[in-house]
Formats: sequence, C-alpha cells, structure tokens
Amino acid sequence: MPQYKKECMISFMKEGILDTIENIDEFLSKCRTKQQRGLLLCLFLTGARPSELIELRGEDVWKERDKIFVRIKTKKGGRMRIFPLPYKNKYVQMFWDYVNNLLPPQKLFWKFKSSVYVRQFIYKVTDNKYTPYFFRHNRFTLMSMKGASPELIKYLKGAKTLLSVEPYIHVSKHELSKATKFL
Repeated sequence: MPQYKKECMISFMKEGILDTIENIDEFLSKCRTKQQRGLLLCLFLTGARPSELIELRGEDVWKERDKIFVRIKTKKGGRMRIFPLPYKNKYVQMFWDYVNNLLPPQKLFWKFKSSVYVRQFIYKVTDNKYTPYFFRHNRFTLMSMKGASPELIKYLKGAKTLLSVEPYIHVSKHELSKATKFL
C-alpha cells in the first residue's frame, strides 16, 4: 500500500468522516482561485483520483434535469464511469457554476500539471491534515453509511472487484447500537 494511503487510513481512524459543511467550507475559504475551488469540490463530490481529476475536460461534465453528471476515465484499467450528483446540493451547484463558466474544450484543472500538484494543493488547504485519498475514502464511506450497495460503490470508484470496496465499509456507533436488536 502506498505511503499516502497508509497516512490516510491513520488520519481517517483519528479524525473520522469529514463534516460536509464545516470542513469543506473552511477548505474552500483557503482556495485562492476558482479553479482551486472547482478541483476541491470535484474531489470531495466524486472521490476521483488526482490523476483522473487532471484529465477531466468540460465535455465530461453535463447537466440533465436535476442532476449533474461527471464522466471519469479510470487510470486503472481505462474504464469509464459516470458519477451522478444531485443539483440541489449547494456544493454541486458551486461545481457546476465553475464548469459552466469555462471555455470548452479545455481541461477543467489545466493549472494542475500532475497529480503531485493536486496532492500538494490538498495538503496546503487542509493544513497538512488530509490527502486526496482521504477525500476519496471519505466519499465512498459516506455512501456506504447512507446505504449504497457495495456494487454501486465499486462502479463509482472504478474498481475491478468488490474486495477493493471493503476498506470503505465502516460500522458507525449508531449501527453498533442497532445491533442489540439482533442479539
């Protein structure tokens, strides 16, 4: 396991899940440009890998009715996945505003030349507390806790097998308290 994933797992065990409103608003306030805010929002909303984020283009994001769709090409295996986001979410609206004001066809995050720059940026806005992988882990853990099936999480994270979904499934204190009715 790469070092940044180990660091993420340690901080995830210490810190737990990001509180959407408090933490993300704090991190967004530290972004200096619209592009930085757009990248942070996309990472938080989709859990995309840094290498996938820097390849996203304007045509990979579109709106249909009450949803925004983000088409992400996985770096592991080259498969495409489409991540639906509810437009009613304020962070999705902020992300859409960023994408909608770009001049196509260009990469969404052209100033980030490699995934190394993405990692450095995330370290900076989170005061060296989180990695991009933490945001990925957070996204899929939240989905699991809200009842998303392992198969859906596997598809959205671009995984080949269900085994890779297992690290995202955590038992919350609330879930543990419900266990007594089964005993």
